[in-house]
Amino acid sequence: SSIKNNTEDKKQLKLRERNEKVRPHKRPKCFLMYDFEDVKKVQKLKKFLYLLERNKEIEIFDMHATEFAENQEQTIEYQINQADWVFCLITFNFLFSTYDWALKARNLGKRIIPIQVNVVGLEDTFFPKLRSLPSNKKAIAEWSNEDAAYTDIVTHLRKILK
Repeated sequence: SSIKNNTEDKKQLKLRERNEKVRPHKRPKCFLMYDFEDVKKVQKLKKFLYLLERNKEIEIFDMHATEFAENQEQTIEYQINQADWVFCLITFNFLFSTYDWALKARNLGKRIIPIQVNVVGLEDTFFPKLRSLPSNKKAIAEWSNEDAAYTDIVTHLRKILK
């Protein structure tokens, strides 16, 4: 019986060590993916995400924080690889310029949450198969009170990320 317990303890220790190697940081790393022309919308979302970040519930990496990096593309790719979650801010601009990054993230097996900023036809993308925010499936632009939409997003992210 003690041999069996010892074997189970070793298995649990190996699992814990493997998980710590795979995910050395304690809070989920969230990658914000969006088109640069939508930076004002992202700034508003970041204001609402601020408390989650300040309370160390998440760590945010902004894809355009590397705008002046020497190897911006490599930096973005590295950050996607490091991310636990990818938040895609869905606008027409995003589909036109950033969708390929979302495909790369999907192909890497990243957990992706589409955040519908504007009403955009997504039929020819992989996004309709995913759970999107805001929770009522209405784009932020369709809400009469945008602050309520952002609050809804943060409330549901808090639940999803736990």
